[in-house]
Amino acid sequence: MILLEVLIVVFIFIGNSIFALLGWSTIDENASFLRSIHPVFYLLLLFALLKIDVFIKNKFYWGNTLFIIFIIVLFRLLFQQSISTRLVGNLLIPLLFCFFASELIKKERSRSLCAKWFLFLFIIECCLAIYERISHSLIFPYTLYNADDINGMIDGDGYFRSNSLLGHPLTNALCVMIIFLFISISNLSKKWKAGLLLLAFSALLCFNARFAIIITFVGYGIYFLIRNKIRASTMIAMISGGMAILFFVTYFNLGDRLFAQGIQSDDTSILARFDVFEMLNYIDYSLIFKGSGLEFVEVKLGLLHIENWILIMIFDLGLLLTVYYAYMITLLSFSFMAGYNKLDKYYTFFIFIIVATSNNSLASQSPAVCFFIASCLFFPYSLKPIRNNVITKRKYTSLIMERR
Repeated sequence: MILLEVLIVVFIFIGNSIFALLGWSTIDENASFLRSIHPVFYLLLLFALLKIDVFIKNKFYWGNTLFIIFIIVLFRLLFQQSISTRLVGNLLIPLLFCFFASELIKKERSRSLCAKWFLFLFIIECCLAIYERISHSLIFPYTLYNADDINGMIDGDGYFRSNSLLGHPLTNALCVMIIFLFISISNLSKKWKAGLLLLAFSALLCFNARFAIIITFVGYGIYFLIRNKIRASTMIAMISGGMAILFFVTYFNLGDRLFAQGIQSDDTSILARFDVFEMLNYIDYSLIFKGSGLEFVEVKLGLLHIENWILIMIFDLGLLLTVYYAYMITLLSFSFMAGYNKLDKYYTFFIFIIVATSNNSLASQSPAVCFFIASCLFFPYSLKPIRNNVITKRKYTSLIMERR
């Protein structure tokens, strides 16, 4: 069982590029439905089957799993619309991962081992991104998975973007940013925390995801000021840290997409985030119950990418399912944060959602929610001891962690 637990943690760090290199491509139109889903799903499903007695007893997991399967079948029968990949990849995987985490937390040895693997893979993820940026080469290029996505190419949009383990720069940036947030609120030693935060922010610069860089930096700055209050020593520390980061960025020419001269206001990446709101012109009553299909919207607007996961879900699944989806994402994200104070809760979740909404990651089988749950589980945080550690029917809005 412990091998399976470690494999699940390892698999959430393996992106589509690596799986495509190994012959498992979820984008292949000729592939079967079973291969259209991220392989971590099958490990999580196996884990749930091995714990089937616990899984069935917990009405939250069991009930929502049945509901998701029911919705998939219903859409297929009534609307001849296949939404299985989106719901399984974006919702069922995080749900099963939450169950996995709720069981893992009961075994200190397993949790400790998985935490070490998670931290090790995070360091590899960041170091690989920095190496790619310095060497100006990609180890696992995203084009292995999707040759048409310009964001995953070397200098595809005029700037280098590391692909690291997770493949797409935006997915990498979102997941690394999540870990950054939890490191910043953890009770790690000052040296470990400073080193890991610097490593994570350096990786963000290598992914060249401007919105993630800005929101992460500004969000952490505000959080730091609130937590430490505005004192002379605090301001000196922030100014010193800012100057050190600025020197590091300029010396190694990181984040060139953000800091380079000549970035024009008509940047296609920026405009794409505003163009998607033209989709609202095509909203009708049918979108309440079912989507009109993304192909319809893409043809109407001439969009190659829809840079907003909420609009993708509305037009692909309908408004009602999108509300359920957003509710579940929120619920699962807060599952292990019962003992966290309000500032830390809202800081981590809102920064996560703000950055996630700037792209389509939460609608494209990104492991972001799994990273949020795992980071909450694996990074030490001072909590008051609470007995319950399983989601129940009456109160499944918080899953309690026991720290030793």
